[in-house]
Amino acid sequence: MACRRSAVRTCSAPLFGVGEITFSVSALADLVEVVVPFMDEHLPPSHKREQYLVWREELLAYWETKAKRRRVCTVDGCDHPQRAKQVCRRHYYEAYGQ
Repeated sequence: MACRRSAVRTCSAPLFGVGEITFSVSALADLVEVVVPFMDEHLPPSHKREQYLVWREELLAYWETKAKRRRVCTVDGCDHPQRAKQVCRRHYYEAYGQ
């Protein structure tokens, strides 16, 4: 709980125009799913927000086109990871019989 309180305290500092924060995120998915929505909601209109919006646009473009991540099977209703030809192992064997 102490970490959570500490994180809230340090994250709230820039909202009052005091201090600077450096985020260290080890997973790209966390950056896209956690940090971006937080910044969208809490970063006030400012020069820093303009810089953030440029960075956010580049990040989301990278996330959509170039980021390495597990993609799921393209067959409707299947959430297994892709193997070959954009389908999972089961659907590959059903389609190609190998």
